[in-house]
Order: sequence, then C-alpha cells, then structure tokens
Amino acid sequence: HAAEIDFLKNYKAINAGVGIPILIYNLPPRSVIDMSVETMARRFELENIVGVKDATGNLGRVTAQRRACGAEFVQLSGNDETALGFSAMGGVGCISVTANVAARAMHELCAAGLAGRHGEAMAINERLIPLHKALFVPLFDRELADSTKAKVLETGGRRLAYQAVDSMVSEHMRGRGVFTQLASTFSGSQQCLGFDLLWG
Repeated sequence: HAAEIDFLKNYKAINAGVGIPILIYNLPPRSVIDMSVETMARRFELENIVGVKDATGNLGRVTAQRRACGAEFVQLSGNDETALGFSAMGGVGCISVTANVAARAMHELCAAGLAGRHGEAMAINERLIPLHKALFVPLFDRELADSTKAKVLETGGRRLAYQAVDSMVSEHMRGRGVFTQLASTFSGSQQCLGFDLLWG
C-alpha cells in the first residue's frame, strides 16, 4: 500500500533524527489507514521504535502484533472502552482520554487488570463506561474540551474549535445522564459538573 510505504519512510526519518523512544500511533479514523501488522513489524526493526498506541478497538490485533513483533513490543491501548480487554490479551497499559478527568479510577482499572484482579477491574470499568462514551462525542477533536472546563483547569486557553462546542458537549453529556450516573456509582463530591468525585 502506497500510504503505508510513505508512513514507513516518515518513521525512518523520525527515527534517524531523534534519540528517544518512539511509539507508533495507530488510529485509522485520523491516520486514514489502518496500519497493517506487517508494516508495524517492519517499523519495530527501527532502533527507536518501542511499541504502539493501538486505538483500533480490535483486540485481535494484540495477539497478532505480539506474534509479529515479539513480547518486548510495548502495546498500549488507545481506546478506553476496550482497555481492560486489551490488557487481558497482552497489552501493558492505556494512553487514556478518560484518565484526564478520572485519573484515579483509570489507574485502578489498569492496575487491577494487569494484576489479574479481573473482577475488580470489571466493576470499575462498568462504572466508567458512561464517561468513556461521553468523552468520545464526535464533535471535532474535543474529547478534553468540556472536561477541562469542568475541572476549571488553567491551561492557557483552548482552541476556538473547542470553545465553539463547549455548550453542545455539556448539553449532550447532561442529556445522556452521564453526571447523574457517575454521581450514583462513585462516592464523593459532585462539584465541577460531577468530575471531582473521580479524582484522587
């Protein structure tokens, strides 16, 4: 595939220009193509490539990539909803959107999953599902826009595209009952639109 050949050239150039570990980011909706396992294995031959953030949602890829690249190939989930299953298949963690507003809960989910405490991990994941879904509203690239506003974080301002959809996202999350569901399943403060109760 021509696009994959171009991607390989790009990674070779980056690999040659830096001396730090590099993670491949495989997210087909944003990178246009789904990087094949074969291409990923070829990239892993480059000195600085250490692993992948896999946001395909395809759990079967974990085994295929492990077989092609070896056990030392670091596989991190980029999809919060399937992070628990990803770790059960051989992944070693998650680069999470949800963790930006539920850091403690996501840490406990991943730690329990990696330690083999699957019942505990499943219980946490079931409580987080409404938040996972709400943070992936298909409105621009704004997963964190409303949640950072909810936490009143000083981030130096957000892009105009984020500001434009703030009210739409807030209404969407309220309409789906996300805050009510979270308040009923997690104990603690309900300030900051319901997110404080998730922070450690």
